Amino acid sequence: MPQVFSYGMVSFVFQQAPFLRITISLISGMILAPFEFFPGLLFSFILLLATVFLRLFTAKAGAAWRLRKLPGFLILLCCFCLGSALFRGRQQERACPKLENYYLRAEFEILSNPQIKPNSLQCPVRIICSEPSCWKNKRCVLYLAKDSLALSLRAGNRILAQTTLRPYSRCGRPMEFNYERYLLNKGFCAGAFVPARAWMLQSRYSSPRAKSDAFRDRLIGRFRQAGMEEEPLALVSALVLGCKDLMEAEQRQAFSSAGVAHILAVSGMHVSILFLLLDKLLFFIKPWRAGLFFKQSLLIVLLWFYAFVTGMSASVLRAVLMCSVSALGLCLGRRSNSWNTLAFSAFALLTVNPCYLTDVGFQLSFMAVASILLLMPGAEYYLGMITERSASVAKKSIKAKIVGIYRETLLLSLVAQLGTAPLSIYYFNQFPQYFLLGNVLLVPLATLLFYLCFAFIVLSPLPWLSEVLVRPVNALASFFCRSSAYIENMRGSVVTNLWPSKQDVLICYLLLALLFYLFKNKRYICALNKLISKLYKQISD
Repeated sequence: MPQVFSYGMVSFVFQQAPFLRITISLISGMILAPFEFFPGLLFSFILLLATVFLRLFTAKAGAAWRLRKLPGFLILLCCFCLGSALFRGRQQERACPKLENYYLRAEFEILSNPQIKPNSLQCPVRIICSEPSCWKNKRCVLYLAKDSLALSLRAGNRILAQTTLRPYSRCGRPMEFNYERYLLNKGFCAGAFVPARAWMLQSRYSSPRAKSDAFRDRLIGRFRQAGMEEEPLALVSALVLGCKDLMEAEQRQAFSSAGVAHILAVSGMHVSILFLLLDKLLFFIKPWRAGLFFKQSLLIVLLWFYAFVTGMSASVLRAVLMCSVSALGLCLGRRSNSWNTLAFSAFALLTVNPCYLTDVGFQLSFMAVASILLLMPGAEYYLGMITERSASVAKKSIKAKIVGIYRETLLLSLVAQLGTAPLSIYYFNQFPQYFLLGNVLLVPLATLLFYLCFAFIVLSPLPWLSEVLVRPVNALASFFCRSSAYIENMRGSVVTNLWPSKQDVLICYLLLALLFYLFKNKRYICALNKLISKLYKQISD
């Protein structure tokens, strides 16, 4: 009989996934970053070296046995202090200088293509050099007056400007989205409006980010040139290429109310679909030692190229990094552990950029995968899916396969939503009540739409064939948009004005942990059934 995920398996996971313990220590240090732990990092590292030296050169076996757990404890302590030092250092690096006058003359480098706003152009920038010099390497947001020169700016261009910056604040009105705190979490410390005559172009250098945006714009142009309508085109550009600039606010709200907003954010689902598709397309590469290494290396390169084109968001980096580690393990003949791979990807991303810890996409992505790994085995077992999987796939009818796909989609949606609901409500202050309906109906359609869009991109150099492929893509994307709008217009589709605190989110996750502990044991399930039966009899009497 299959073994349900239980408390013993939790300890087994920690033993088989050493990076999970290391990553938890690193994140704990980042959460406690307001305290100074950098001296503790040096002291812990010195103790670790001393302990390893004692264990290697001690003559008594008993003394070495008593010291067996001390190196591991000191490694976790080092990771704890390292996380605090990294996060604190990055915060100080990006903090706004405290000055009496925020006027400056500086050279700015545009980090990404400007976004067109109703009255200006929003440009995220990094200060190359400035007067006063304390602003060097700080990140700001400039709003440029609209003109032909401003509209031609791209990522990597440098401009000279003089303006008065306005520092951002984390304090905001209660029950209101704090956009300035969102920008602070992204690493931007101040913003300013720059009139047309207060800046001049210094350099036309295009960064790799600008080249990837230009490549993405060319792909979108091919869809538009083939005759695709604007609303389906906005969905396709967000679903496949990670570009949400074409989407209207009403369209975004429809997807959010239908509970399928995660489909628009390029994440693990999109990377998994692309990985499986590319793996099938490279079937002709022989699975020998050299062929296997070449195939997995090519898959890794193509996945990282896709991540680069779609904007290198935290969720995409997490998925691509996990796929890369799994592919590398396959080349080395080693079986990868999902928890260890997930923890390693979090450790790598947080070490490179500690500010990912405050990124909403990073938190939701990792929480969704963790909840799937934790709860999915038990959910599959209680619904009898593992027993069915053990049977031969060939004996299943097409109807049974379709039912199995939809049932697994239902389970994945339920488990992922259960793990991310507290965070999602905390950040977006709403909850879609028909998320199961939206996911069961639209996730399989999104997979099919992704395949069709990929085929269109590959065959787009052939005009006659692209015009044939764009018709099913346009029809399927239009149906996707209409279905989302229909679910949004259903009565009670979304609950709004939810304003939980951080303490409420913590309590929710503690209750989820308690429910997981109770439902892993059949005794508690039987006791709960008896309690419900007694309450039902009392109410009926």
